[in-house]
Amino acid sequence: MGNQRWVNWSKTVSSFPESIIYPKTQDALIEAIKNAISNNTKVKIVGSGHSCSKIAETHSGILISLDNLTDIINYNKELLQLEVQSGATLRFINNYLSSQDAALSNLGTIDSQTISGAISTGTHGTGINFGSVDQQIIELTIINGLGEILILNESTNSELFNLCKVGLGAFGVIISVKIQCVPAFSLQVIQKSINFSEFGYYFNKLNESDHLRFWWAPHTNKIQLWQAKRIKGFKIFGQSRLSWFKEVIIGEWFFQFLMLISSFIKSFGKFTNNFIFDQVLGQSFNYTKYSKNAFVLPITIKQTVMEYAVPIEYTLEVLEKLHIITSSNDYYVHMPIELRFAPKNNAFLSMSYGRTSCYIGIISYKPFGKSIQYDNFFKQVHNVLSEYGARPHWAKKHYYKPSEIEQLYPHWEKAKKRRKELDPKGIFKNEFLSKLFD
Repeated sequence: MGNQRWVNWSKTVSSFPESIIYPKTQDALIEAIKNAISNNTKVKIVGSGHSCSKIAETHSGILISLDNLTDIINYNKELLQLEVQSGATLRFINNYLSSQDAALSNLGTIDSQTISGAISTGTHGTGINFGSVDQQIIELTIINGLGEILILNESTNSELFNLCKVGLGAFGVIISVKIQCVPAFSLQVIQKSINFSEFGYYFNKLNESDHLRFWWAPHTNKIQLWQAKRIKGFKIFGQSRLSWFKEVIIGEWFFQFLMLISSFIKSFGKFTNNFIFDQVLGQSFNYTKYSKNAFVLPITIKQTVMEYAVPIEYTLEVLEKLHIITSSNDYYVHMPIELRFAPKNNAFLSMSYGRTSCYIGIISYKPFGKSIQYDNFFKQVHNVLSEYGARPHWAKKHYYKPSEIEQLYPHWEKAKKRRKELDPKGIFKNEFLSKLFD
């Protein structure tokens, strides 16, 4: 191991490379990679470190941070096309676009990821007619393991473009990204509490909502329904947040305190989830907000997350099985279990490649920094979801063996072949990628 240390956001993964560098220009990034190739030195790229998987972990060679590569390269206001350096965060991009009366078409609940990290791992939001972040990309510029600069889009090299959009860092280093944006829009949001028995009714109305999300509190029959309709332009109407006391003191600090108690007394978990849901998640709101402010939520408690995508037709069946598992006294399950939805995706290694999907996410918090044992519950959920051919989120925890992963992606063999062609020396490989592809 090297003598320098890098730690991810949730403090669950550490890297000890030989050196960490922070190039300030694209030319400096390219030069560093070409030098590494010449010296047969491993290279791993990191963005904001929001992944809780080991996709960016390395204990040799050079770790290259994109912290300084955050500039706007070009914005075509007429075509609504924005080109940025690979280290630009979604938050920075959102803020710039809002000044131009434009927006990203869809977002998740976190915006601190770099654009290159977000697309490389398949970051997504929810919306049955609105694709993941990678589906908004129309061009990539990468440097591969041969030191070649490649400009990829649908017209020049469709196959490689759709492989590298969700590329896991395996095929090259993203230098810049061109995004197809949309005119500014706002979301008219209805948020309310429903009973578990009502889930099927609202799920069957999925096509009537532009964006739909469910947050279920395990050990209860309570679900937060969040649905949003897109409207043109900037609109602000109604109350959208709890009081500071409920949001911060109860929703963060007291929640952590209750989770800490529940880690010692599992039976206390039901009270914890009921109380916090009623005080925080169960509150009803009806409001309108500019899109970036309506999609994104403040996430402060450190956590480990597992998220799989199942074919959407199995959603109700899977949820019933998860309800049985969480009704057991064997676990205290943190809240919420999140359900989001996405259309078919054309990125070969996307969770929703070729099929409309329901994303199911489970979570394990670290109250006041304490790590809580979650593997037994996570593995039980994995066993259920894997029966339905569920695909894992690359930035999050999963329990698949490499041989099982291969069966989930129709173009896996093609991906293995192209990786060897684009990185014959294995410059970009780490343990995570070696297990997957070798």
